[in-house]
Amino acid sequence: MIQLIRCELFKVLRQKKLYMFLFILTALEISAVFQFQREAAGISGIGPNGQSFPLLVLNSSSLLIPVFIAILAADSIAEEYRTGTLKRALLCPIRRTDLLHAKIASMLIIAALLLLFLIFSSYVTGTLAYGWGNRTFVEGTVYTSMGGMRLVSQTFLLSLLPNLALGLIVMFAALLTANTGASIGTALAFIAVTPLMEGIPEIRELLIGYQLRIFPLHSLHHTAAVEVWTGTAILLVYIVVLYAGSVMILRKKDILI
Repeated sequence: MIQLIRCELFKVLRQKKLYMFLFILTALEISAVFQFQREAAGISGIGPNGQSFPLLVLNSSSLLIPVFIAILAADSIAEEYRTGTLKRALLCPIRRTDLLHAKIASMLIIAALLLLFLIFSSYVTGTLAYGWGNRTFVEGTVYTSMGGMRLVSQTFLLSLLPNLALGLIVMFAALLTANTGASIGTALAFIAVTPLMEGIPEIRELLIGYQLRIFPLHSLHHTAAVEVWTGTAILLVYIVVLYAGSVMILRKKDILI
């Protein structure tokens, strides 16, 4: 299993689109320097600093990494199915479920690495632009330096679950359709429809786009515990159902022809 995960990670790390995405993230951080400096100073009189900048970036770019995860998940199934890479892998003495587990694990690892890159580069960009500062100030609340780092760590950890759920949505669609465009389109459709339906309180928490945007920021917004647990339960239902569906399709799908 470890070797399978390494192979999946190596395939992703060889892709030029990964490094293009890292460049896009860095460019967005640089553009955000000017935006946040103007907006934060205008509202509070206290501009951002190197400590608060990662939280501001994570807050404003909560849907950027999920888009890349959707592309990665679609490529790992549908594109490999189209090119025959998936067939060659299954000709080796490995179980189909082991291959699926390796793809899911590598997707989660890449999501974690992208988030860590975004956080680390935000610390560097924010410090170079504003200086480190002596406290973390975000959304009208002042935290100590350690408190700000703790919030960043919590936001990082909370980001992993909704990204995993979205990745499994795309993998399920990819196994079902064997079409890269349709798989990515499914994820984008789920995200795009969310703003249109968030006005309905009864269903908005069920929307994956809402959870992608809101769930990672629960610690920052001091959300009530019941809402955190509700979001966790909803995301776990997504993960369990989609994983079970993916296993069922992968076992039945005739890939070796």
